[in-house]
Amino acid sequence: MADNLYCPRCGKQFSYGTSFCRTCGLSLDGVSQIVSGEDESKPVVTRRPNFKLFRIGISLFILGLVIGLINGALKDFELFPQSYGKLVFMLFVAAGMLTLGAGFLFPTKKYTKQKPSSASPDTGVKLDTAPLAGSLNAAHTSADDIVFPKDEREFEKAPAASVTEHTTRNLD
Repeated sequence: MADNLYCPRCGKQFSYGTSFCRTCGLSLDGVSQIVSGEDESKPVVTRRPNFKLFRIGISLFILGLVIGLINGALKDFELFPQSYGKLVFMLFVAAGMLTLGAGFLFPTKKYTKQKPSSASPDTGVKLDTAPLAGSLNAAHTSADDIVFPKDEREFEKAPAASVTEHTTRNLD
């Protein structure tokens, strides 16, 4: 933990555990967590199997099976000694199985951003506007009455709509 902590806004020194800067009023909780390494935004490391090694292993295994089938089909022609075909077949199948196992033994790391904790309560302000519902007048313009210009020349002809027209009309 660092002994000298400084406010990021004004540069005033503060001690660990201080909630707000005494000079500028900035909340220092996040600053203390970042300096001490307790920040929630540090990435989460997840390990998962190495799928690249899986693909290579499956490819070698299938290639070994194809070589075994070709060896079995060509054994009557005696083009090469049958033991060579069996050896190549076994080597490819064994290499495929070893590579599949290596995919589990040597996983890949994936860094993901930590989600904010749901334990903190929602601090959003909710306003109850139900008592005002009867005192506001309904809008005189519907969304179907709005005409959008089709080209630049028509833009000048379109009247500028006022956002507050329906509420300020009744202020007289």
